[in-house]
Amino acid sequence: MVAETHYRCLYKNFLNTPHLFDLMIEPESNSLEEFRLRCLEKENDKSRVYFVASKVDEPGEYIGLCCIACVDQKNRKMELGRGFFSHLLQRTTASTELFFLVIRYSFELGYLRVFMRTSPKNTASMHMMSRLGFSLEGTFRSDFILDGYAIDCVTYSILEYEWPTAKKAMEEWLLPENFDSQGKQKKPLQIIYEHK
Repeated sequence: MVAETHYRCLYKNFLNTPHLFDLMIEPESNSLEEFRLRCLEKENDKSRVYFVASKVDEPGEYIGLCCIACVDQKNRKMELGRGFFSHLLQRTTASTELFFLVIRYSFELGYLRVFMRTSPKNTASMHMMSRLGFSLEGTFRSDFILDGYAIDCVTYSILEYEWPTAKKAMEEWLLPENFDSQGKQKKPLQIIYEHK
């Protein structure tokens, strides 16, 4: 992420996305300048790597943000988190492709476990993680402090030996022939592991 390049467009698209921050640990920004400062913090945060999504046909139109965090090289695990998807990215083929690329990148680096966390109230996020082949691990009680209150966090993960199955299913789902002329999927994404 390059804050000075990305913040204006991201702010505009996030501002036009109702309820984007409702279930996020990070609250909605009150001004463009506040959002700019947050983006600068993200850019300088050495504990996370932020990725910015843009439209293919409009490379300067930035529509989403996600990151890799909690990198544990010794135990070869990392978190895919802090996903902020504007209305232009939510529930699109591109959002699935974005997750696919970041997950693939993580496993290509040699990690054994990629995990994601969300609020137990965020049913859309939990559905998305299951759809991408992540398995429910459980609820971590009082995992975060938000506005002075301890909140629970639901954790999902995908493991290295599961990745080939998930990767194949996602690659097949993303093929152009799986979509009609209006861009609607012909077959849904289904990831089924033989070991379960």
